[in-house]
Amino acid sequence: MWDERVVKAMVMVAWDDFGAERWGRDFADKLRQRGITKEMVRQAIGNADAIVLYRYRGLRSVGFWHPRWRLIVVWSPRHLSRWVTAFQKPPDGKSYLMGQDDAELLWERR
Repeated sequence: MWDERVVKAMVMVAWDDFGAERWGRDFADKLRQRGITKEMVRQAIGNADAIVLYRYRGLRSVGFWHPRWRLIVVWSPRHLSRWVTAFQKPPDGKSYLMGQDDAELLWERR
């Protein structure tokens, strides 16, 4: 796992991006279509049980897993950083994220 200070700094940038609505062009539509509220996303960012860095279609992504909501929210840290998707998964979203290309566990609640 990564140094907690580095992960905390990354989470703060992701949190700021969400608050500033730095969202991919269809992020809001995905939330609405999937019945995911902004509060659920905030909970996933602030109370994630696992944070995983991985590659999706060659690009780095950070997935936040929140088990209560069975929710994965995904932030792209590249320039310009932005929120790209959110979706609900079966009970073990951490395993799903760790199964992605070049997955690396950044942080896990213990």
